[in-house]
Amino acid sequence: MMSDLRTGDRLAAASKPESYFEVLDSRLHAGSIQIFDSERHESRYVDEARMRVAISEGSLVLHRKGMPRVSIAAQYENDALHDQVRVLTYALRRIDEIREQRGVSFDAAIPLVRDAYGKERAGQLLVRPFPSRATLYRAHRNQRLGLPVLKGDRNKGNSTARYSKELVEFVEEVIESEYLVTESKWTILDTTKYIDREARRRGLHVAKHAISRKFVCARIRDLTVDAEYDRMDPLDRVAGKSYAKKRIRAAFPFARIEQDALHLPFVVRTSHGVARTVYLVLAIDVCTGYPVGWHLVIGSPREMDSLLCLEMYLTPAKGARFSELGILHTLNIFGTPGQVIFDNGPETKGGRIYRLERLGMDVKHCKAKEAQGKPFIERLNRSLKEALQRLPGCTRFEGKDGARDPEALGEELMTVEELEKWIVRWLYEDWVNSPLARHRWDELLVDSLKGKTPLERLTYQTEEMGQPITMPPPRHEWMAALFEHELCALNAHTGIALKHGFRYKGEAISYLLSKYGDRAELHVVYNPDDFRQAYVYEGSDLPLVTLTHEHVRPDTPAWTFAEAKARFDTGMDNWTAPDAKVQFEHDMDKAVTGNGKASKRKTRSKREENKETVQRSKDNSAIQRAIDRPLSAAAPFGPVPWINPSLTAEDHLPHDISYDAAPLMNIVNRNTGEKLL
Repeated sequence: MMSDLRTGDRLAAASKPESYFEVLDSRLHAGSIQIFDSERHESRYVDEARMRVAISEGSLVLHRKGMPRVSIAAQYENDALHDQVRVLTYALRRIDEIREQRGVSFDAAIPLVRDAYGKERAGQLLVRPFPSRATLYRAHRNQRLGLPVLKGDRNKGNSTARYSKELVEFVEEVIESEYLVTESKWTILDTTKYIDREARRRGLHVAKHAISRKFVCARIRDLTVDAEYDRMDPLDRVAGKSYAKKRIRAAFPFARIEQDALHLPFVVRTSHGVARTVYLVLAIDVCTGYPVGWHLVIGSPREMDSLLCLEMYLTPAKGARFSELGILHTLNIFGTPGQVIFDNGPETKGGRIYRLERLGMDVKHCKAKEAQGKPFIERLNRSLKEALQRLPGCTRFEGKDGARDPEALGEELMTVEELEKWIVRWLYEDWVNSPLARHRWDELLVDSLKGKTPLERLTYQTEEMGQPITMPPPRHEWMAALFEHELCALNAHTGIALKHGFRYKGEAISYLLSKYGDRAELHVVYNPDDFRQAYVYEGSDLPLVTLTHEHVRPDTPAWTFAEAKARFDTGMDNWTAPDAKVQFEHDMDKAVTGNGKASKRKTRSKREENKETVQRSKDNSAIQRAIDRPLSAAAPFGPVPWINPSLTAEDHLPHDISYDAAPLMNIVNRNTGEKLL
């Protein structure tokens, strides 16, 4: 028995074409065929049925000599090819039937089948002509070799490469070194022209025609599946090329909250001037699509701005803001979310953001610029900018922020309060009442879910289904988790002193002194974003005791501790002490230090002390040598000194020589001769 596998066929894994099995003998031996294993470099028998299963599953791919590169099935758009294959298959089948019935040759059966084909289609319109004799012979040969009867137009073309291997390698080298690099300035056209010039200079391309842009693009596709990704900045690749593997779903409200800081393309008026850097910190409930909090910021957002937005859905602060803006929205939902998703912006990297976990929340940070990590807030951000781009002061044009200058166009700018009111109105009047595609699919596929808009879905799940919203954290727990902690001593005169020397007192000082006594160490918490007050934490079952800075007034701004300290120190930068104060300090220093006592000698280093000790030792040795070896009066050598007998003994003694009467000498520069002294 013969297998349909033919001698010379190769079976290889789709991902490893270099590792293959080659059929050496297609005859079956106890259900096995003989193959050559290229990895093991050996010949062996394998089960033919297992090979068939592997081909069917796609784990092995059959490579046969003459097999077309593109199969007939893959050329689905070529209707003429499929019609011609159908006619050829019909003709070959009828020829085989006539040959078997009448015992004639293949050539003799062709006219008989042609006549039958014409009679069967007599009177029909648009009948495809019967294939020629040559076409039938080629199709018959392909059929016998186990190949398709036709290959189709997509398999046409040169079977050999148009350009040499050396030229292709050079082209790929240029593409990898110049084009497929981060933020490359080379375009496809620049790369193509350079390749053509350099290839001719190196003698790799001598033909008259130039290397085409199409050829270069084909080589780029061979080297990478996404050239744009390779040329992008690494920080932008995550945002530009991220994709979602599966849809994120939250089972109930407040199970997952996504929060993000959005740069608003607006120029607005403030009480301090015109602002061009406006941010909105926004949060959305993933389950329902309902926006749960917002906070508008002039300038880049900070950690405190993220916490102020968080406070919108952890406390009932949202209701008060609705009233201030004059917006009639009765629903004020707040509680403790199960999970909060942030990005890696600077406004979410502070220690207090991580301490949200102490309130029972799961805090997660996405990768930088990874939009798919928090897709729901990103979708809300995009819709918000598209909805408000017609308002005055917007810099958005044709989908691009900052593309227009509203001031140059003479637009009347809105105030920051007017912009915030438009934002909140759109969120709670338009967005919450707009049908969402994911809610409509839920209604279609899940019988237990109702509500097409965020507001309808939230109302249905909380009121109809009875799904509860988790309770908000108590105020003292919220403050204990997010405020800074410090152990401070209670003082009856100064109160409680925190960092930078800020002192806090108040009516509650008498309560604390009566309960804990003077000098008692207390647990103090304070908001680093507001220096005006500090709080004494007495336990989870007692409220916080509030103390106020001793110099704060009711209208004092809520500066951060760092800002308050900087402003306090700024007043001393240009201050100089009066002369009377300086003179008094000078006189005091002189009176204290000028009391006749010798000033304390500067402490010597060990090196200096050792140097002085060595020098004194050397001096002492020299003195001792002089004592041991006194000078001798006798001349040790030379002629005997001459003595004049007419002189007295005193005249022979040496006398001191004086130069007082000698004339003065001039001192001059030895290089120029100029007189110096």
